[in-house]
Amino acid sequence: MLIKIINSISHILKFLSKKIFLNFDLLLLLFLVFLSFSVRYIVLFSQPSYGLYSDDAIYMDIARSLLDGDFAKIFHPWWSPFFPIVSALFHFFVQDWGLTGRIVSLVFGSLLILPIYLISRVYFGRITTILICFFVIFFKSLAYSSTQALTEALLVFLIWMGIYLYLKCFQTKRNIFAFFSGIFLSFAALTKAEGIFIFTSFLFTSAMYLVFFFLKNKVLHKQIALISIFILLGFSIIYLPYQIAMQNKYKQSVPLAKASAAAQLHSPFNFNTAKTSTWAQDFFSTETFNVKSEFGKGFFSILTKTHEAWFRDANTRFDYFSQTYLYKNFSAVGMLAFFFGAIWMLFKTRDYNTFTFLFLVPLIFFEIVMFFAPNGDERYIYWLYPLIPLGIAFGSIKLSYIQKKIMKFNIVSLILFFIVFLSSNAFYTPSILKEIKNTSIKKSTIISQDEWLMKNDPGKRLMSKHEAYGFYSKSLIIYTPVVSDLNELLTYAHLQKADYIIATPGELHPAVLFLSTNPKDYPGLKLINGEQDEQLYKIIYPN
Repeated sequence: MLIKIINSISHILKFLSKKIFLNFDLLLLLFLVFLSFSVRYIVLFSQPSYGLYSDDAIYMDIARSLLDGDFAKIFHPWWSPFFPIVSALFHFFVQDWGLTGRIVSLVFGSLLILPIYLISRVYFGRITTILICFFVIFFKSLAYSSTQALTEALLVFLIWMGIYLYLKCFQTKRNIFAFFSGIFLSFAALTKAEGIFIFTSFLFTSAMYLVFFFLKNKVLHKQIALISIFILLGFSIIYLPYQIAMQNKYKQSVPLAKASAAAQLHSPFNFNTAKTSTWAQDFFSTETFNVKSEFGKGFFSILTKTHEAWFRDANTRFDYFSQTYLYKNFSAVGMLAFFFGAIWMLFKTRDYNTFTFLFLVPLIFFEIVMFFAPNGDERYIYWLYPLIPLGIAFGSIKLSYIQKKIMKFNIVSLILFFIVFLSSNAFYTPSILKEIKNTSIKKSTIISQDEWLMKNDPGKRLMSKHEAYGFYSKSLIIYTPVVSDLNELLTYAHLQKADYIIATPGELHPAVLFLSTNPKDYPGLKLINGEQDEQLYKIIYPN
């Protein structure tokens, strides 16, 4: 049935290509991009609201600051600049900040099909290429990433464009593609700090390739050497000026500062040693970031002290990524086909470049992300998902070879993709549309609290854990700390000169949860605006 549908689409596109004088493959690509956009558009606009909540509010705050002429916020060791910069440009066309970042993700999430199609078309026939693209288009997690005002959809697109252009060097023997690959990978590194590891994975793999080639043949592999130089040049032109500016501003290695903070991410709302602030206030905040903070220094000493916990957490993340996401989403059949494909590329073809830079680099990157990721959130491996259908397709070649080509290659790939689809709930269909939840959606209570602040007292110092509560009112967020009682909370609020505090179960430590569940005036607090379990208190200062 699916083959008939694909063939019908192929016939229609061939007819249209003749009528409008377009290359058939170009028309097919445009159709797939349109289909990808349509799926993500439906997912996005099926959401009940397009507000902000936490990280997305920070990114949009940076974007808004750029349009207001405040460029200092893009120089932050935790929050990377490129997604806010792109969002600021999109805001000229999308005036709602809650929707702006989502439209950025929608556009680049849809364009992901471009490098996936171009890579697939080199190695596979048209039907298998379409199957791979359908896999990416309807894969739920990738569609989901296109509904968030977060960095992932943009990051995944940039990484795969970099991989495509890198592979293009070997196909065309033109090193200029490596230069542009470096540029895309530099933007990936400026979209999310972990993006620098995909570039370093390229360099590491190229260096190993050069060493092994030299040991075997006693000559330098000039093509790989030149490609490495060009990709390094393209990367450096974009990435180095920003990092030099960061180094001059903060007088320390910014990537290590973030890594140092990430190593201590287990308790971001605890007090610092002096009890004058919190981890989040000293390092997360775009307004009160403290370059001298203990959390941003001493990465190697922290790693030495916590290496056992670090490796234990890395092992936990590996189990979580591999079992909760990869195995669950792709099943044993899909993962087995993937490894068949990797084995085929390594041992049964002469195209070692393809294996090295299409399979090995992402897998090295996966190991690094597993080690450095702050937690086991799925969005840290969104970029890996397009590699799976490519591996399954190469696995089809392997299985066809084993069967001595009794079955046609496209039939084998169709069967494999169909089995993976049936054995997983990871694919988007209209019937499961409502299952796609957007954790970045702003609750109506957040809107009402922020609207009250906008109307009555904007621009004040607001205590909360999530930045969306003060986004539209442009309040300065004072992160609510972990405390033992109300007195400690008020002492800290006075120290930080806070004006208001949001009291919800998600914002408060259990010791002061009664502020949310039993709303009334308390000594030092006046209830201003309240709803069920969502209260806004004004902090009263003694005369």
